[in-house]
Amino acid sequence: MSTEENKTLIRQFFAALNRRDMTAFELFAPQAVHHHPFPGTPPGREGNKQGILILLAAFPDWHTTIEDLVAEGEKVVVRMTQQGTRPAHPLWDAPHGQTRDGRRNRDFSHEPRADCRRMADH
Repeated sequence: MSTEENKTLIRQFFAALNRRDMTAFELFAPQAVHHHPFPGTPPGREGNKQGILILLAAFPDWHTTIEDLVAEGEKVVVRMTQQGTRPAHPLWDAPHGQTRDGRRNRDFSHEPRADCRRMADH
């Protein structure tokens, strides 16, 4: 895949997550490596998906804005801003509406096969 195709794949992934379209995880290879998994989630694509579901349960309005994409070969580095508001839980939280946001850099790489359009590592 070209560097532009790799960047497009990353854009598609985050656009789908922003729409809460969990089929976005089909862009990951089943054995994809996640270097910062949520505790207790399994390895691979399914663990990545479970981690995002945990995040979205805590921050229902979570949104990612891609600031910049840099690609070289099979690797894409994403500079992004992510933001979400944690609502109060009616049983044990006082209303607080805390907002979490921050800039992050993530590396994604693709399986080095011309016929493969799946992310293998991030």
